[in-house]
Amino acid sequence: MEWIQETGRIYAVGEDGKLLAEVTFPEKDGIAQINHTFVDESLRGQGVAGKLLEEVSQKLRKEGKKAVPI
Repeated sequence: MEWIQETGRIYAVGEDGKLLAEVTFPEKDGIAQINHTFVDESLRGQGVAGKLLEEVSQKLRKEGKKAVPI
């Protein structure tokens, strides 16, 4: 699965353009607030949410930022 990164969002879509997985993490006062995760039913139970959160962690570490779950 290929992750698409945008400011405050990492997600993946299927070949048909359907959203398959997503995590959002807008910043407030310089701290990323992880406030939403979604995994399509077809991918549940495969560790996709954990992979999403690992992508967020790696991105924020590279940028020297901190995060809190909301």
